[in-house]
Formats: sequence, structure tokens, C-alpha cells
Amino acid sequence: MTTHPDFDRHATAIRLWHQHQRRQWVISASLNSDGQRFNLGRPNPQHFEEIRLRLLEERAERRIFGLQGGASGHGTSSSGGPGWGGGGSGGGSGGKRPPPNDPPSPAPRAKAACTYFRLASTGRSNTSFAGQVVASSLRIPSSPSASTINSKVVQPSVGPTALTVAPTVALAGTAPPHAHDSLPAHPTTSWDRPFVLLADAFEAELRHFGLLHRHSSLLSGLRSGFHIGIPALTNTLIQNNHNSARSHPEIISTTIQRELTAGRYRGPFSSDQLQSIIGPFQNSPLGLVPKGLEQWRLIQDFSWPRAGNSINSHLSSDSWPTTWGASRDVVRTLLALPVTAQAAVRDVADAFRILVLHSSQWPGTVVRGEDGLFYVDMCLGFGLAPATGVWGAVADALADICRAHGLGPILKWVDDFIFFTVPLSALDTVNASRARLATTITGPQSRGGVSFFADADNMEHVEDYQFPLRNHVAAVSDELVSSLAAITAITAPL
Repeated sequence: MTTHPDFDRHATAIRLWHQHQRRQWVISASLNSDGQRFNLGRPNPQHFEEIRLRLLEERAERRIFGLQGGASGHGTSSSGGPGWGGGGSGGGSGGKRPPPNDPPSPAPRAKAACTYFRLASTGRSNTSFAGQVVASSLRIPSSPSASTINSKVVQPSVGPTALTVAPTVALAGTAPPHAHDSLPAHPTTSWDRPFVLLADAFEAELRHFGLLHRHSSLLSGLRSGFHIGIPALTNTLIQNNHNSARSHPEIISTTIQRELTAGRYRGPFSSDQLQSIIGPFQNSPLGLVPKGLEQWRLIQDFSWPRAGNSINSHLSSDSWPTTWGASRDVVRTLLALPVTAQAAVRDVADAFRILVLHSSQWPGTVVRGEDGLFYVDMCLGFGLAPATGVWGAVADALADICRAHGLGPILKWVDDFIFFTVPLSALDTVNASRARLATTITGPQSRGGVSFFADADNMEHVEDYQFPLRNHVAAVSDELVSSLAAITAITAPL
């Protein structure tokens, strides 16, 4: 392994490749034409490409190796009793960035299926908390998802990735994202944009509860698109897609068509047409990672070229700190609640893709199809270095609004939210405990890509315990004070 020519740059992928090869050798009963198993000492290079691309996707979102389980308890399932209903497994987008002080896991973790509840639904639910932790999803738009593509093609991508550069790009230095509010859109860019979240509704809620100062920079992003720090490009850089994408042009075509239908892509354009509309641009290579037997995940390698001016080389996740409900926060919350407490997990489907980028950012998010034509991705892409934090700005505001309405405690991990609740009989005791904690909080702080509230003992919390829990649905002492319907009633108008 250590003599592999890519070991210095892709040591983790090579170790996982070797681990995968050994595991497959143990469990595989298939023999070759000579009646022997495959050679354990000669790993399949196709598998290395798949693993490398999967790690690139995760690294671009988290900027560190590995995956750490979050607050939402991936793989936690319903007890099967009378609960919130629709329980499946929790989980959100793969490759979520853990806080830097938590040790990374050595391997990616698959996301299980889950049942979807639509955030914009006006229907009523009579279900309530019960049983163990259950999982559901807040399915925001009804548009197709770009992150998972159904296909019967299961062959892996092959070979190393080729790179075509013409001409060389020169990128200007970038200021922190919040300094880009003055960047103008290209004068000929007046396309309809797929806004999903309602900025006025967020502003009204934040203003009503005195939270506007905490999330003041969010509203301009929701109204005009987010500036994430992509600088103005001075030359056009055109790159080939990775081999995994070039090997399956039909999947790339299907993906592009779905994004066009959803209103998140604009095109197709020739390179000359696109440059006349948005000016110099840079596309980042597409890749495909197998997801199960009949699905693929599309990634956009914003960290390519490795030794050149990749889009990610100008971006920083530290510019977008967000709260992380890590395992320690789950344990602390459970210890602070009575044994009668319940919890449920909700996942925001397509979380990154419901956020629109400011038009000044679009020259850096161009997609190249296998037909040689180009498309502008107007939304936050998987693989952009600050993507997790950009979504985190929205998720933190959403969590604070729910807390202000008396829901909670609430922890989140990227697009996964865990909602705790207690019986009515325990409400006063829990609120008294929260009030005591509130007196110890010294204020908000951030460290790298992590934001938190510190207490007098320098312990870190994901909230300041400003708002007491409220009874939303309980009529008698042993009933829980919140429900799925109560959550939906708060989130649907947003």
C-alpha cells in the first residue's frame, strides 16, 4: 500500500481499498476459470476509483477525512408501537462534517431509507411521540432529487481521470463570503431562480422572537442567493468529467435532465454561448459513486485540479460556522431529561439543493455534459467546501425558530434534526433545569466551522436555553407535549 504512487495524496482511500478487497475475498465464494478465488494481493483498480471519489465528496463537504455519527442517530428505527408513524431510518446526506475536536471514523457510512413528510404540507397529523426514537423526513419541494439516480447500470467507473485544460484560468483572490454582498450579477443574467424557502416568513419569525440579530446575514441569501466566496473568474477553464461519469453518459444525461426539470440547471449552452452570458467560467469534473445495486450518487469534484486553481481552493468552510449536535450533546441531553422523554428524527430532503446561489457565483458552478454542452447549476452543490456551513446557517435559524415556539430540546447534524419531548407532568421540572442552564451561558462563540454557546465552565452547548418548552398537544399529565403535527405547523409556513 505504501508504495502505491498515489499513497501520499490518497492514503485513506488506499487503506479502505485494501480493507474492501480483504473483506470481499473472505465473503466471496466465486471462482475464476482456474477454479481459484481472485488474487488477494492484486486489488481491483476500479474499486479504488470508486472509493477515492466517495472520499473526495465527503472531504469537500467536511474538509477532513472520515464520518462521525451525529445527533440524529443514523440507523435508528421505530419501535413499531403507536408513535410518530412512518418510521424508517434517519440520516441525511452522506459525508457530513464533524466538529474538528471529534475523531473521524475510518470509513464512510451508508444512509438508510426513510419515510418522507413534506415540509410544505398543510395536512393534519394525529400521530404523536411514543416508543423509541423514530425517523421521518421534511421533504421540502416535490421536485426530483439530484443526489440519487435510479439506474440498472451497475458497472463501476474505470481508469484514472483525464484532464483537459483550455486555456489556463487565473482566479482572483477571494474575501470572506459576507464581504461579497456588493458583487453584481452579470447584466444579461435574469433567469428565474428556484427559490423554495420563504425569506419573508423567516424574517417575520426571527423578528417576532428577537432572533434577527443572530441570523441577520441569512435573509439576503434567501432573497438573492448566497455568496459563498467564489471569486470573479478572469479566464475560462474547461475540464473533462471523471472516468466514472464518462463511462455512463446515460446516467449523466438523466441527472442533467432531472435538474433542468427541477429548475436548478439552465442550459444547454456551447462554451461560447455560455461565456457571452456569464463571462469566463470554470466547470468542475462530474463523477459517479455507486449507491446500492441500482443507484448512483452524482458528485462534482470542486477540488479538481489538485495542483491548480480549483473552485474549492478559494473557499473556506471556516467562514460558515454552524452548530453540531454531536454524540456528547445527545448524551448530555438524555441525562438531563426524565426517563419518560421521547425523541424523533426528521431529515430535510435535498437540503443543499433547495438553496440558491447568487448569480455572481454561477461561473464557478458550471456543469459539463457528456454531449460537450454546458449547464449552469444555480444551487448549492455537493462538494463545495462551505456547503455544509451554508446550509447550516439555514438549519440553525430553523432550529432556533422551533425552540422559540417551545419545541425541544433540539439537536441537529447537517440536515438531520432530533426533536426531544417530555410528558406534561415533567414540563415544569425540565423548564426549571433549562432556566438554570441559561444563567451559565456566557455567549456565542465559534471555532473553525463550529459555532457553540459556552458556559461558565467552558463547556460547549448547541443552544443558550433562552426559550422554555411549551405544551402543544398534551391534555393529561402522561401525554407528551409535542408531536409531528406540532413541528409541521411551525415549519410549513417557512
